[in-house]
Amino acid sequence: VASLLRLQDVCSLVCTVFQTGMVVGYPEALTDPSYRDQILILTYPLIGNYGVPDCSVLDEFGLLKWFESFRIHAAALIVAKYSEEYSHWSATSSLGAWLRREGIPALQGIDSRALTVHIRDSGTLLGKIVLDGDDETRTSFWDPNAVNLVKEVSTKEVRVFNPSGELKIVVVDCGVKYNQIRCLACRGVSVHLVPWNFCLSDIGKQYLDAPKHYVTVPLAQERSTCILCSQLQSEEERNHF
Repeated sequence: VASLLRLQDVCSLVCTVFQTGMVVGYPEALTDPSYRDQILILTYPLIGNYGVPDCSVLDEFGLLKWFESFRIHAAALIVAKYSEEYSHWSATSSLGAWLRREGIPALQGIDSRALTVHIRDSGTLLGKIVLDGDDETRTSFWDPNAVNLVKEVSTKEVRVFNPSGELKIVVVDCGVKYNQIRCLACRGVSVHLVPWNFCLSDIGKQYLDAPKHYVTVPLAQERSTCILCSQLQSEEERNHF
């Protein structure tokens, strides 16, 4: 089915994003929470040739081994060329089959590099995919700032990874990727993952990959800043006496 991509110049709103990397694969990119509800453009010239690995395999910390979260977060995918045939020892399905299961639309045959240059030259752009022949005015451009995307991607409860780790770090989940948790846990850290609006009371804090350009993170920043200032003040008082 033929489709059209429409872009609209809108300052400070993000809906169309691109990835130019050659190392990070499409399973990781599509499940990256920082791409929540955005049209993802991949500039690598061939996509789909190694399929998609098993979506149920876990690592030693209970994290999905091949993905950055438990679901696809991108709203749609645009590639230059899609490979129907795939071959890889870990593959259990094609990229197309995975996208269909998750209900994610995708386009191929787009000059994704030229589109990326256009986005870079024009600044932030909203986008929408319209089926050929449909009235594109029936679907308005979506304002991502109208939704709390950080809340949507954040964990709903406190989760602990590698509980026996010697060093404890509290990670405020504003869109953390599984591999970031894994990298900490592999280094002996006990990772305490907390929701984006959690009232912090521990010392270690990290902000990891919130969906870009959205206005909901300052609440988490304000709470941790108050705690940090309180800790610094207490330390100064101890040093003074």
